[in-house]
Amino acid sequence: IEAPTNTTPARLALRNQCALIPVHVVRLPDYRYRICVDKPILPDNPAASPSEQAIDMTCQLNRKFEQWIREAPGQWICLKRRWPKGSRVK
Repeated sequence: IEAPTNTTPARLALRNQCALIPVHVVRLPDYRYRICVDKPILPDNPAASPSEQAIDMTCQLNRKFEQWIREAPGQWICLKRRWPKGSRVK
């Protein structure tokens, strides 16, 4: 299902000539947390336009989020209505 996604993190990384670093936090027992830092995200095609690079990097980041959510769905909550009403998973 397609959903609108903000490309600002990728655009900021590109503007500042740095990688986009995927980070998430895992809740552990006894009020502890683990900070997980993934491999940097860079554009697959450095010769592409900045807009295309930002979209590519955002897609890579969204795949990371998808992986993390599938690994531990109980760790996640989304308060924003992300998909249009009535949309269904294929």
